[in-house]
Amino acid sequence: MGKLVEAGREKVGRNKQTTIIVVDSKSAQNADATEEKGFFKLHIGVDVLGLPSANVTDRNGAIEMVSNYKNVTSNLDFVLKVLVDSGYTGDKFSDAIKDLIGA
Repeated sequence: MGKLVEAGREKVGRNKQTTIIVVDSKSAQNADATEEKGFFKLHIGVDVLGLPSANVTDRNGAIEMVSNYKNVTSNLDFVLKVLVDSGYTGDKFSDAIKDLIGA
């Protein structure tokens, strides 16, 4: 994944190494199939490269992200499935992802 980020940063004229990340967390509930029930905290840190503005829908933001990375790497060629939540519904979204990476 590091090479992917470096390639994307260089393509838009930035240094290979990021100096700023955005960190957020989300509480999620364990699946019913797990032995230990309850919630866990998921922490995510992302490079600010190519982040869409907050007024972009989840669907359009995901399409933009996949498109941006598809343009700088072939690593997404190996993706077989994209797991999403209910914010990513509709034929427009699924068709766009299929067109971009075949998943």
